[in-house]
Parts: sequence; C-alpha cells; structure tokens
Amino acid sequence: MDETNQESGPRMKIGRLVRESGVNRSTIHYYLNLGLLPKPIPAGLNVFFYDQSHLARLLQIKRLRREKKLSLPRIRELIETGGLPEEGRSSLLDSLSSSQVEASLEAETQSEHLAKKKMIVETATELFSQKGFEAVRIMDIAEALHMGKSTLYEYFDSKEHLFMECIERLSVLVVPRAGWDRIREERDYFRKQKLRLLFFLQAFPNYSGMLNLARLFALGSNPDLAAKSKEALALLTRPLRKDIERAQNEGILKKMDPELLAHFLLSWGEGIGWKLAVDRNYTIEQALAAADDLFEHGLLPRQTGRAGPADDRPRAWITDVRGVRTFVRRIRFDGRDHLPIRMGEAEVRIQPELMASLGLPEDARAGGVFLTLRDGRQAAADVPADLILSGESDLGPFTIPLNKVRLVSFETTPAD
Repeated sequence: MDETNQESGPRMKIGRLVRESGVNRSTIHYYLNLGLLPKPIPAGLNVFFYDQSHLARLLQIKRLRREKKLSLPRIRELIETGGLPEEGRSSLLDSLSSSQVEASLEAETQSEHLAKKKMIVETATELFSQKGFEAVRIMDIAEALHMGKSTLYEYFDSKEHLFMECIERLSVLVVPRAGWDRIREERDYFRKQKLRLLFFLQAFPNYSGMLNLARLFALGSNPDLAAKSKEALALLTRPLRKDIERAQNEGILKKMDPELLAHFLLSWGEGIGWKLAVDRNYTIEQALAAADDLFEHGLLPRQTGRAGPADDRPRAWITDVRGVRTFVRRIRFDGRDHLPIRMGEAEVRIQPELMASLGLPEDARAGGVFLTLRDGRQAAADVPADLILSGESDLGPFTIPLNKVRLVSFETTPAD
C-alpha cells in the first residue's frame, strides 16, 4: 500500500508514477539526472517514493514539449529561474509564437541528443575503466543509466562502437578541461610540465583503466579498435611533443627525438600515478618536486668527485606557518637550484648563496615574498603561487609548498 504525506499527497513507487504520467522509466530517470524533477524520497536500500509534485511536474513537462515545443534545456532554465507557471495559469510561455519556438527547436533538440550521448559515454567510460571491456555488457551500461537497451542502441549500434567513443575521450580525461587554460597560459617550459603532471596525477584514478585498455587494444587483433587506440595515444603525446620541440628550438632542452621523449614522459607520469595510487606514503607534492629535479638536472650527480659537508649546501632553517622549524639541506625550488622570481615584467633566477633570508609575512599577498640578500639589500618580489620547496631533513626527504612557509633563514657561515 502506498504511504501518504499530508503536504504532498499519496506517495507512490515508480511503477505507479509511470502509469499515471504516461512517461516511461528511463525518461523519468533521465529527467532526474537533468534536474528537471525533484529528488525522490528514499525509503530504504534502493527503494524510493514519488509524490504529487513529481506527477505534476511530469505532466507539465509533457504539455510544454507537446504544445510549446520547448526543449528540455529550455524547460530546465525556466525551472531554475522560477519561470514555470502553475498548471491552469497563463504565463509568458503562452505568448511565444510558433515561429519563435520552431526557429530554435532543431538546435535545442540536437543539444539534448548530445547531452544524453555524453551521459552514456561518461557512464560507459567509468564501467570500462573499473571492470574492463569484456566484463561489461550493454545491459550493464543501460541499467546504470536507468535506460532501456533499445534507447542506448539509438546512440551506439554496438559495444565496440561505444567503447571507441570512450577511447576518444582519453585526451579530455587525462587533463580535465578546467586545467586547459592554466596550461595554455604558462610560458615557462618546466612550470608548464609541472602543471600537466599535477592535473594528470589528480585525474589518474578516473582514467587509468581506460589508458591500460587503450594500450592493450593498440596491440590487439581488432583493426578498428587498434586504430582508434593508437590515435588516442597519439593525441595524448601530441601536446608533450609540441612543448618539447618548442623548448628545443629555444635552447632550453637538448636535441633528441621529441616523439620518443614525449612517450617517455607519458609513461613516466603513469608510473608515478600508479605509485601514488598504491602507496599512501608519497604525495603529489613529492612527485612534483622529484619531477622538476629530474626535468632540469637528469639522473647524474651535478657535482661529481666532491664529498663532505659542501655536498649538503645550500642549507637553511625553515619555519612554517605553524611556527615549526626544520633544518633542511640541499634546498631546491620546484626541483631547481635557483629561486625564480618576477620583478615587474622581468624574471630573475636567484641563487641561494646570494640570499640571507626569504620571508612570507602573514599579510603578504598571494605569491609575494620579501628577500634579504647577504649584502643587506632587500627586495619584494613575486614567485609562482604553487612553488614547492624541497630538500633533505634529518628525518628524511622534506617537501613543503612555499605558501605554507613563513621564513627561510639560509646558512651564512662556510661549511667546515
């Protein structure tokens, strides 16, 4: 028996809502995902109830689509702005002419189609990434979307076709759209690669399974899947290759095969991603610091044949924003042996041996630092907001974002 709520009338399960509204289950779930309907009322594990507000909204949507030819995005806009009328009352919707609604109907219908297709691809990508290609059935994807198989087949004629669409999205998943502008605007080669790696590692759990499948199918016997997988992997390395070629032309990087180096960097990023996924002892900040050091200085020691205390320089006492002081050796700035600062429109690279202290007062603006040089001069400068300070402490590797540092006091006496 259906329950009753004094405010909204009798509660009903989705079967009754389907019968009374004339709207099928998959469409109701689609409307819920789009935010066109209020959320159902939970009543237990996977048990939900609906009420008269859901029924009234469904009937209203049917009327607006049938009589006014309004698209779902337009209806959602009216819901969000409070523009939907109560049933039986006139509103600005009644003043719309048939020519006005028909002029935009085709474009809006296409927008609906693309939105639903995108939702299918996103859900399928998640399932393929978690379970693999063979283990996922079309029915599994349809059930996850609360959609009939026949509806899904209106968009994709086979599981292989849908999977190839998912593979195409790899380049979007690896670096989320939110990071594109930041990467595009960064002109410094090393900072740009640091940003790429940061977004790559943050999103890694969402696409790692699809990346593995792309590599697997690139070597498989299915020619269509192999071609699509190779194309996707090429798209992933293309931005890396272009950055490498530009840096080589500017003399920042030595000449070597940019295609091979781009694939090396992609595989290297994957390796770090897997390490962070299975070992909680490492952080993204530590990975970025190690990456910067390797980018700029390679694997060989910078000073061969030297031993003793001088190898620990530069050294400093670092005080963080909580007042904790730590003595750190081999200090690096984003893995580099210099601090990159901006003074006006110029970039200056300051070596640690020139600095007596580096301060970040509480009232300093984001990215602002105060430098005191060993000759007594002082200067205010800007540094990258996400710069990482790293080195070696007595307890092990040390990393800290510079914006969490209050003071760096460099050792001023020569090493014994």
